[in-house]
Amino acid sequence: MKKLTILLGLILIFSCGNLFHNEKHDITYAFVNAQDVSDSEKQTTVKVIQKRLSKYLRNVEVRLNSNDEIVVTLDSGFDVEGVNQVVENQGKLDFWPCAKSDKIISFILEADKVIANDSVTKPLSSLVQGMAYDGLPTFSVKDTIQVRKILNNEKVQNLYFDEFKDLKFLFGLPNDGYVELYGLESNQKERAPVNDSHIIEARQDYDQIGRPAISLKMNEYGGHKWYQMTNDAYLNQTKIAITLNDIVYSAPSVSSGPITVGSSQISGSFTLEQAIDLSNVLSSQQMIPKLKFTSLKKLEEEDL
Repeated sequence: MKKLTILLGLILIFSCGNLFHNEKHDITYAFVNAQDVSDSEKQTTVKVIQKRLSKYLRNVEVRLNSNDEIVVTLDSGFDVEGVNQVVENQGKLDFWPCAKSDKIISFILEADKVIANDSVTKPLSSLVQGMAYDGLPTFSVKDTIQVRKILNNEKVQNLYFDEFKDLKFLFGLPNDGYVELYGLESNQKERAPVNDSHIIEARQDYDQIGRPAISLKMNEYGGHKWYQMTNDAYLNQTKIAITLNDIVYSAPSVSSGPITVGSSQISGSFTLEQAIDLSNVLSSQQMIPKLKFTSLKKLEEEDL
């Protein structure tokens, strides 16, 4: 939970002028799997990060260096961890149709059968700690690495091309040391029917019980696909998983018919500050490749 909180704690501190004293600093980030990132994607990443950080800080410059790394140049008065959290958040937002819980249980039982003779791998069902109120299996957070290993087992993978075609598994947010496993109706493109590319506005809001949330407005195409998804969920009595960076934040049901307007809301375990900052990340309207912090450098006069 702490790791996820840090990931989403996009809180920039503007009052920490004593942290650095009227100096310029370069923060450098490398592309993870840089060989898979095109030149155009790198240039787009520069523009997206510039847009994100400009919402918080003045006099920020984002560029590519000679090693094709992202370099952010900032004046004094910034918090390194806060900047890292904004820059490293991919902003990958997806809306997936959910599989019914009985299909997920069937998959777990079939997975146990195909690995039954594997003396090294535990049965997947043996790791299930219980069933959530919505019928989804729950696992201990400490077992999630082992669960992923089983789901990625070559024999288990064959199930995805047979009776469980295009089924995709993602975990929800941890709660008291446990986490739900969601089954999503995926596709070969690995992007959801509605995703961050269809969002034209994201703003901090509150849900029906007063918790901080993020309201989203979609473009015309996204609104059309959203109508189709919510209509299918209504007719099939299934849910729609709202995921950020491949973590399920909420999975609402559609109880009163399809949604005819292109809008939605993400709620969950957000603080007010997290909801505000996350809405700013999503309002950049574009996911970016995965980045990792590599260095912080104080610029001397000769560097300026």
